[in-house]
Amino acid sequence: MLWVQIGLVLGFLFVQACSKSVVDENILPVTQLKLNAVGNLSLKSITYQEDEYKMERGRYLIPYEAGKDSIKIKLNFNNAKLSGWHQIPNHKREINQVYYVSDFADSTLTVSDKHPLDDFKTEKGYMYVKFFGQNTDLFPDKKPFHLAVYGIIEEKSRPWVHVEYTEKPLDTIFNISSKFPKEYFKVKHYEKYVAIKLKLLNNQKEELKVKGRNSQDLFRAYYFLEKTSRRHIYTIWLNPRKVTPFSKEDYNTYNNNKDGGFTVNNFFSVLERF
Repeated sequence: MLWVQIGLVLGFLFVQACSKSVVDENILPVTQLKLNAVGNLSLKSITYQEDEYKMERGRYLIPYEAGKDSIKIKLNFNNAKLSGWHQIPNHKREINQVYYVSDFADSTLTVSDKHPLDDFKTEKGYMYVKFFGQNTDLFPDKKPFHLAVYGIIEEKSRPWVHVEYTEKPLDTIFNISSKFPKEYFKVKHYEKYVAIKLKLLNNQKEELKVKGRNSQDLFRAYYFLEKTSRRHIYTIWLNPRKVTPFSKEDYNTYNNNKDGGFTVNNFFSVLERF
């Protein structure tokens, strides 16, 4: 008789446990949200319905609201300028979204179900670049500047690196400013390890002249665009911080620039590369 009673009690507890599991599942169904960064971004957490969620095993588990086509979530970053609310699709199965900075000048973040470069077509032998930013030490008038692009007429990597540039630039990237450009500028590239040489021009399209730490003499300013990614697509920012040019080294040959000009790569930061 005792065994029968124990069996009945265990059976009752088993039924209750199963019933509770079903009730909990119905009361609070969840969906998996995967958020993938494009570029150098690090998401701290998300907020949904005033509750904060941390990533678990590569995804966020949030309550599922049936009958809604979309929901609002907040992406939280250490950089408060990037944090904000976004509308995303809502469904019971796994939700996959990407997030990326669509305008670095005003820290605009976009959340989408599509990578921003999915439909971007590239040509072999070319690099694609966006330049933006301003530096009042280089350009006190705060007006847009330009970059003159040199070609390469001779290049050898063995037995030592030798690069001969065109005497005059072959192309120019015009009107670089603090405004973020919509389109990429296409630049021809050469051997795998050869950087493209660009000369800085002021707003009047005259050669920019800069002085170093220990000299009052003025010299031309160059930027070397290195190939460091698979598809050769770059976003490059001219920093506003106060920096003094100190290097005269040609990035390709490791010798000084022939005209004694400064290499001002320390003024620029590569924000994205694909």
